[in-house]
Amino acid sequence: MESRFLYLSLALSITGLLLMAYITETIEPPLSECINIGASSLGKNVHLKGNITEIHRFKGGSITFSLADDTGENKIYLPYSSASCFGDELKINSSIELIGVVELYEGGLEVVVENENALRVL
Repeated sequence: MESRFLYLSLALSITGLLLMAYITETIEPPLSECINIGASSLGKNVHLKGNITEIHRFKGGSITFSLADDTGENKIYLPYSSASCFGDELKINSSIELIGVVELYEGGLEVVVENENALRVL
């Protein structure tokens, strides 16, 4: 009898963990405005939408650009693993939507897009 409960609790635990992993990947943070990204956002996922106003491509393949909406502007960083999927799609005045993590870089805040699926050109 006890072994049945043990197997049942093990099955429920595994099911719960799999469900949490699935939900974590599908839930997006709410859309934020650029002006709301500040020191309190460090380490958090943010969801932004706007237009590229400035872009810089590094020799190694990574990209930095400025994303602006009606409220302000934020710096965005795409490591090579994410940037390589977009080629020339990213250019000034492109409208994009992204999800990234707010990090501190050289004394300023930037949003790092770690996954190519977290950026869409609109």
